[in-house]
Amino acid sequence: MDPAGQVILVLKVLLHVGPVAAYFVTLGLVNSQSSPKMVDARTDFLALTFVFCPLLYWPVPGLVQGGLWWVVLIGLALLLPAFHAFLSRMGDGWVVYNISDRRAIRLLDRAVRELGLGYTWDDRTLRLDDGRLSLRLSALPVLRNVTVHVQANDDEGRQVAAALRGRFAALLSTHQLLPSVTGSCLLLLGVGLMMVPLWMMSRHSTAIAEVVNRWLMS
Repeated sequence: MDPAGQVILVLKVLLHVGPVAAYFVTLGLVNSQSSPKMVDARTDFLALTFVFCPLLYWPVPGLVQGGLWWVVLIGLALLLPAFHAFLSRMGDGWVVYNISDRRAIRLLDRAVRELGLGYTWDDRTLRLDDGRLSLRLSALPVLRNVTVHVQANDDEGRQVAAALRGRFAALLSTHQLLPSVTGSCLLLLGVGLMMVPLWMMSRHSTAIAEVVNRWLMS
């Protein structure tokens, strides 16, 4: 492989592995803190899309060179509506990192009681007695996060959801946790993935230097 080809290979690996490695490092640091962290569900979904989209791009150059550009167009035609549908489904939900589902349920239950709202639980779904708002919890134990899916039926329901989120966030900020084994494992995984492009850069350092020298001298 000529120097230009080696540099292109290194850049491809860096583009595809780098965001995933940074994501796991960030996730590991978040899960190593002493309190849970909450973000909007849409923000979390967009971050995941940014991280993993380069992996979907990997076969595109090969398909185009092979004359299968129509496969790429069909893939885009399918992915874009799916992306829009998933983004719309996120609604006004929240994602809480560095917490177990049982602890999230207890804190959410406490937040509702402190606001003086009447409610009932149906498995992992909380419904207000007046029917204006329902909250459904789903957990991803591998990443140690809990997603709260919010369904508000009117403006008053959305206002109640905003007040409930504020109280829930306040309870999360006062909740102290022990060091997480999951956070350490995710951090090590991210660092390990980050070593792959760095190792390839050191292996092809001569080719990189040659290409950079050609670019500077041109």
